[in-house]
Amino acid sequence: LAVATDLLLAEYGPAYARAHRTVRPPWLGVTLDTTAGVPGTLDRAAAVAAPYGWVRIVFDRGVPARAYADAVAAAKARGLRVLGEPIDSSDAKRYTRAAYLARIREYVTAFPEVDAWEVGNEVNGTWTGKEIAAKVADAAAWVDAHSSALVVLTLYWQLGTDAAKASTFNWVRANLPASVRSHLDVVLLSTWVEDAPLGLGFDTVMRTLAAEFPDQRIGLGELGYWNADTSRVWWAYDRDDPTGAARREVSSQLLAASLGYPTSVGGGFWWYFVPEMQPPAGEALAATVGAIRDLVAS
Repeated sequence: LAVATDLLLAEYGPAYARAHRTVRPPWLGVTLDTTAGVPGTLDRAAAVAAPYGWVRIVFDRGVPARAYADAVAAAKARGLRVLGEPIDSSDAKRYTRAAYLARIREYVTAFPEVDAWEVGNEVNGTWTGKEIAAKVADAAAWVDAHSSALVVLTLYWQLGTDAAKASTFNWVRANLPASVRSHLDVVLLSTWVEDAPLGLGFDTVMRTLAAEFPDQRIGLGELGYWNADTSRVWWAYDRDDPTGAARREVSSQLLAASLGYPTSVGGGFWWYFVPEMQPPAGEALAATVGAIRDLVAS
C-alpha cells in the first residue's frame, strides 16, 4: 500500500504541474546555506531547475546584508528566483522582538530584487523561543507593507517528537490569527524524514495544510535526509544506503508529490544543496531535481 501510494503521488504531481505550468509555474528550489563556491553552485542550481529554479539564501546571524550582494546578484543573473531567509530557526530565540524586526527590515531594504521573504523558519519548533509568534506577526506585517515580494512562512513537521502544542496544526491554530495570516502569501512545510516521517500521511498533511490556509499557496520549504545533525531515528526507502539511494528517493518522491495540489508551489529547497548536490559525488542526487524539471517541462 505504501509503495502504491508513493507511486501515485510521484506520478501525479509532475503531471499536474505540467498541465498548469503556464498559469502557475512550479517552484523547484534548493537552499544555499553558504556562499562558498558561488557562482559555481548557482550554475548547478540553474542547470537542474531552470526555468523553474528557486534558491533560498540563508543569511547568517551577525553578517550584514552587504556581504550577500554578490550572491543575490549572481542568482538573479542566472534566472533563479530568490527566497531570502534572514533568520534561521536555530537563531530565532537569540533575537529580541525588536531585533528580529530590525534584522528583517535591514535585509528587505537592502535587496528589493528578492522575490520572496521567509519571515519565519520552522516557527512551531520549541527551540525558536516563546516570542516567535509575535516576531512573525511583526515581520509579516512589515514586509507586506514595505515590499512587493511574496511573504513566506515555514512550519516544521513534527508529530510525537515534542509537546502536543508544538505539533504543526495545533501551533498554527493557536498562534496565527486571521490578522497575521492576511499578510502571508505562501506557507511551506519543512520535513526531515529521519526525525518525524510523513509516510502514508503525506497526502493528508498536504490537504490539511491547504485547507488550513485557503488564501495562501502551500508547499515544501525544506528537505534533507540523514545528516550528522539529525536524529536518524527513522529510515526511508533504503535502510542500507541512507546517504545514497535513500537520499535520492526522499528528494525525488517528496518534491514530485508536493506538486500535485491545486494551491501548491512544490518547492523542496534541499538544505544541504552545496555539499550534497555538487559534482561529482552529488551528480545523482542533483539529477532527481532535474528529472522532475524535465517531466514538468516536457
